[in-house]
Amino acid sequence: MKYSFVLLTVLWVASLSGCKEEYLIHKKMENNCWMNTDTIRFSLNVKSGGKAPFSIENTYDNNYPFQNIYVKIWAKSPQGKIQEALLLDSLTEYTGAWRVEGGEEVTIPFKTLSPLLFEESGNYSFRMVQFMRKDTLRGVRSVGVIAAKP
Repeated sequence: MKYSFVLLTVLWVASLSGCKEEYLIHKKMENNCWMNTDTIRFSLNVKSGGKAPFSIENTYDNNYPFQNIYVKIWAKSPQGKIQEALLLDSLTEYTGAWRVEGGEEVTIPFKTLSPLLFEESGNYSFRMVQFMRKDTLRGVRSVGVIAAKP
């Protein structure tokens, strides 16, 4: 019985360590503003074809003036082929409340997944910009890109 408890405890701790998110990039925005000239760049080794092996997670504060965000992303394949996608993500429910609870700042993962397809294996390079109507997007504290769990 004692050994079963120890084994279960070890397995539980190991499962918790496997849940940790791995940021490919986590950029804090200067003055909590995402300028349309601020390009987020990252690269990722894709082992097989399929959908995007990453997700986007941004942190906003109370100064963010919109209920959604547009992000444009480009992916360059190992062979030099470039794909482009425009992502729209809603940050609030239809009532105007944030999708997740928070105080002065809230971190919200994108519900919208990237439509980019990865037909070949290898190292891809990415560029991402905010694509809103304003040159300066106030209220964005950080932009994060998280590697998908295998």
